[in-house]
Amino acid sequence: MIAMRPRERLWRQGAAALSDAELLAIVLNTGRPGAPVLAVAAELLKAFGGRSLGNASPTELCKIPGVGPAKAARLTAAIELGRRAFAPADERPVVRSAQAAYALVAPRLDGCSQESVVVLLMDAKGRLLGEPLVALGGLFEVELHPREVFRPAIRQGAASLLLAHGHPSGDPRPSAQDLTATRRLLEVADIIGIPIVDHLIVGSGRYTSLRATSALWDSSPEPGRISGQHSARGGGQPGRI
Repeated sequence: MIAMRPRERLWRQGAAALSDAELLAIVLNTGRPGAPVLAVAAELLKAFGGRSLGNASPTELCKIPGVGPAKAARLTAAIELGRRAFAPADERPVVRSAQAAYALVAPRLDGCSQESVVVLLMDAKGRLLGEPLVALGGLFEVELHPREVFRPAIRQGAASLLLAHGHPSGDPRPSAQDLTATRRLLEVADIIGIPIVDHLIVGSGRYTSLRATSALWDSSPEPGRISGQHSARGGGQPGRI
């Protein structure tokens, strides 16, 4: 007997009868030369796992052979639709502290082999709207341009954002480049009107909050709180971190 394809099984037996790989295969639709769509789906699950797949950015998904920009976009859209359908606004994580932010980004940044920058996007009540990967660099540094940081924030109507990036060395202490890049982004944030509430540097099981340990937010009315504002001004040149 010829086995039914995932789409046929869905119609005959319902979506609940399908495995995670089969559901992914339906979204992907096609595989790649030498690998059927179910094999590509299995590789995605192996690379990201069930929950981590929901946090993967289109750029990260495209690293799997056979998953190009179009498939990554479809998969990201499908995951987001599911998230919105079953996670009402009042159940989204609320980022009230650097520790809460670290808990969200640690699975992606702790122990990373290359510098990656993730942005936590929040609404006016501090509820998480998304956590896109906005930059991926080499072993020691990554170029971070303001447009990459603020583009997803503007698109999703974020009221504020929090930066986080990992140090492959495992040492979460900020470098001079980290401080310079953060200062420039704070200046742009003030012009755009979307405040940056903190910048976390993630190491090996540890993190440093630049808001708590630097003078960059000293002009804020409440410099020690994650929800504070700032009033720095200036241009929008890219920085390296």
